[in-house]
Amino acid sequence: MSKLFTSLELSPENFLYLQAAAKQYMLNADYPDRQACVGNRGRGDNEMVKARMYQCVREFLEAEGWGEKYFGENAPPPNDGEANAPPQPRRYVWPRDRDRIIALCTPLLRRMVTNERQRQYAIESRKGGKPDKIPQDASDPQAQSAHDQDSVSMSAHDAQAEPYDSRLDAIPAYHLYLVTPATGQLVRDRISFTMEEEFSWQWLVDTLVSNWCSALQIVQPPPDIAANILERFTIKVLTSSGLTTVSGEGEWQLAIQDIRQTIWLDSTVKVVAECPSTP
Repeated sequence: MSKLFTSLELSPENFLYLQAAAKQYMLNADYPDRQACVGNRGRGDNEMVKARMYQCVREFLEAEGWGEKYFGENAPPPNDGEANAPPQPRRYVWPRDRDRIIALCTPLLRRMVTNERQRQYAIESRKGGKPDKIPQDASDPQAQSAHDQDSVSMSAHDAQAEPYDSRLDAIPAYHLYLVTPATGQLVRDRISFTMEEEFSWQWLVDTLVSNWCSALQIVQPPPDIAANILERFTIKVLTSSGLTTVSGEGEWQLAIQDIRQTIWLDSTVKVVAECPSTP
């Protein structure tokens, strides 16, 4: 995902907005043909699948207006939001570089469908109704790799013969993105957790500082120094109102509550932490 983020030349905030829009567009139940654009493994229709996928992404960018909004001449620059920084030029501009931008956005829209297929497959497997095989896009090696890993995981789970717990369907996923404000680049790959209990604010800040130290290859500081480091962080959570800055337990819990009540956020907590590039 970090390579995809870099290739699109978007700020972390706008990348999350585009990702949310892509998910809502591709998984819209009123348009099942959009999910059908993502090919299934074992089928011999690669060229037709690619053509349909191209048209689907083009409609998302053109008809839905996302191409002009995030890649047009008047779109926010890649370093949008950085204080006292001149706007960075964009390599590809909509609609001049339409085909190139479509190619860059295709993996993002495809990922929305393959992730949903993986999720449905995992739910069915836990219930005991293990499907014959999970549909996958033959042209997406990352999806194939995820399927292979998932197959091993599910086999181990089946061997344990654990009873299905319906609460697992509602377990939230937590995705943390550490970025440097100066460049907007990820400090390290996305950090993901899936746990039944809600994470506290203290857990969040401890996790952010720990992973920041790991990325910079420095020793975890004592609590008093860690608190000083944390003051240099700006922590935002993607809610129904967009990226919302949070700075304490109360604001964190309000953000979590908003996410749980917003269907299209799919119980997924996405945190963008702008962190210092040096200790």
